[in-house]
Amino acid sequence: MGSEKDFSIQNGVLKKYKGSGKDVVISEGVTSIGEKAFQYCDGLESITIPEGVTSIGNWAFADCRSLKSITIPEGVTSIGSFAFDSCKSLESITIPKSVTSIGGCAFCNCNSLKSIAIPKGVTSIGQSTFWDCSSLESITIPKGVTSIGENAFTLCTTLESITIPEGVTSIDSFAFSHCSSLKSITIPEGITSIGDYAFSGCSSLKSITIPNSVTSIDDKAFEECEALENITIPESVTSVKKFSFRSCKKIIDKFTDKNGMLIINNQVLNYFGSEPNITIPEGVTSIGYEAFKDCQTLENITIPESVTSIGGGAFSSCKKIIDKFTDKNGMFIINNQLLGYFGAEPYLTIPDGITSIGCEAFNDCNSIKTITMPGSVTTIGDRAFYSCKNLASITIPDSVT
Repeated sequence: MGSEKDFSIQNGVLKKYKGSGKDVVISEGVTSIGEKAFQYCDGLESITIPEGVTSIGNWAFADCRSLKSITIPEGVTSIGSFAFDSCKSLESITIPKSVTSIGGCAFCNCNSLKSIAIPKGVTSIGQSTFWDCSSLESITIPKGVTSIGENAFTLCTTLESITIPEGVTSIDSFAFSHCSSLKSITIPEGITSIGDYAFSGCSSLKSITIPNSVTSIDDKAFEECEALENITIPESVTSVKKFSFRSCKKIIDKFTDKNGMLIINNQVLNYFGSEPNITIPEGVTSIGYEAFKDCQTLENITIPESVTSIGGGAFSSCKKIIDKFTDKNGMFIINNQLLGYFGAEPYLTIPDGITSIGCEAFNDCNSIKTITMPGSVTTIGDRAFYSCKNLASITIPDSVT
């Protein structure tokens, strides 16, 4: 039970539990369980929280490794970050309907937790909320949730299926990473992006349908989904990263053409061939980041006018291609896109007709002092002038959007 002297209470806030009981009933009058109030109470097995409590603080029950059950009453509205972190014996918990906020990592490392229902008032699942809940078999996500945070379900290795409700607009990085038993997942309309590593290591996932609302699939989103054999990617997806499907052999085989180019939604993501001369098919709109990196046997490439975007490092270490497309001033230009600079001029004028400056195009060009761009330039890539330590002046036209 615990006597009054076991509790340190100030103005209704339970600051610290100083007892050693297994079954603890918190006394009436407490309105809040403070930060770290029960942390490291290794002998604690069950606890009853009285009505009147409205919040459970950060780390409140963290590292209570013997805690098996807890009753949270109606009226509690918030559960703090790391509140039940590393409660290794906790098998089930009922979260009341009154809860509207669950902090990041609130249940991370609860290795015995088998099921949990999130109440309808919760609108987001925060970062690492259920990280390494390795026994979690089922979870109910309500319709009110709009975002699933980074690492939210990482290492939930027993979870076999999950339904993401309508209303969710983003799946953040690592959200379901290494959910190795996950066989099916429903992604609703409304989600616009799938983050880095979102489903990486979901080695049992066989098929997935991406809705029309998604516009981008980020780096390594489905890396090491070794069983994945069927994926539906709508035309709305205009950005797929090079390693989005890394080690997904069945998907790579499906989307790689006879010439060795991995092409998804008119984007060349990678090249697995060894031919000295290749032609990119008509209709391709972009060549991805590092798509042809280290293809040292490549001597000539024909790129159609449909290609309007060439990613940073697309031809990195392709010496023969770089030599062929680099002009007398040291500018590496393909399809009116300036991809790199290998000169040493301090005062540089980019020729008229260039439409874009590529990612990292002038990276570490310390000789340059001034750059003048023509009105034809409309885009400048990320880190285009990164570490140009002596660059004192640059003229950017109004055409750049």
